[in-house]
Amino acid sequence: MLKIQDSVVEDIVSTDIDDQSIMLDGWEQKYTQLEVGSFEARKSFLNVSEGNNIFRKYTNRRMHKHFIIPDSLIRLAAVLPSSDVSQFQGREVIAGDLFILRPGIELELVCHGEFDVAVIELSSELSFPCLEDIDDNHLEGVDVIPKRTTNGFADKVYRALLQKKMDVEYFSSLCAPAVRALYYKEPVHNKQGITDIVTQAISLVEHCLKDLDELPKISEIAAHLGVSERALEYAFARKYGVSPIRYFKFMRLHGARRDIRVGKLSITDIAMKWGFSHLGRFSGHYRDTFGELPSHTK
Repeated sequence: MLKIQDSVVEDIVSTDIDDQSIMLDGWEQKYTQLEVGSFEARKSFLNVSEGNNIFRKYTNRRMHKHFIIPDSLIRLAAVLPSSDVSQFQGREVIAGDLFILRPGIELELVCHGEFDVAVIELSSELSFPCLEDIDDNHLEGVDVIPKRTTNGFADKVYRALLQKKMDVEYFSSLCAPAVRALYYKEPVHNKQGITDIVTQAISLVEHCLKDLDELPKISEIAAHLGVSERALEYAFARKYGVSPIRYFKFMRLHGARRDIRVGKLSITDIAMKWGFSHLGRFSGHYRDTFGELPSHTK
């Protein structure tokens, strides 16, 4: 038997992208902001019953996120109405779409602007009788379920969050069409393509910074991967909406910020480590991105 508890909403606001990455217990998350400007994140929790929860996450900036979720529970993520177009596992997602968060594997999300999502945690005790004879192996290849197959699921979740209260019977009836869509409707699968070029380019830059203490030029990256500079530019623009130069600048700034917070190296050494040879320019880029000078980061 499920024990019904009072629905409780807890609002959390963060203006620090690194603090945002540790706000979910047990989740491994790494964020990279891909544009200048103040970062803002909001999170709220709605407890329906034991093991059945909805939490809402909103972020306001273009960013790249790698994350791994804990335990063995598959979670459903509904993209809420205010969201800009984004990508999950290399596939475009829009407001109203539903995507699947699988435990124990690295997942990738690219937000091209504001992103508002409701993550639904379903207890194994929650019953969907119409699905008792369905083979769960069907879910293995599903990443994204398009809006047209979910019976307005995201909009209904959004209204429930605004009301800040939900009982378990309504929660079960609300989730049932979305769960059925996982089994009965034609799923949208992850597509590879430009992802390989981008992944290899990022790995090469990380290797050069870590092992060779140097930042390769875009022409050198393209030559190493056996593609033209134009193809490399296109791949980054298609996936992240920014040029490779701009992506690597933000990647290095975030790496530097994490090192500054650790506090084992001087700011000058950290700047050099991440390929910033001019300390004044580094401080300027850092301030534009994070709203503070490197010396003020704690």
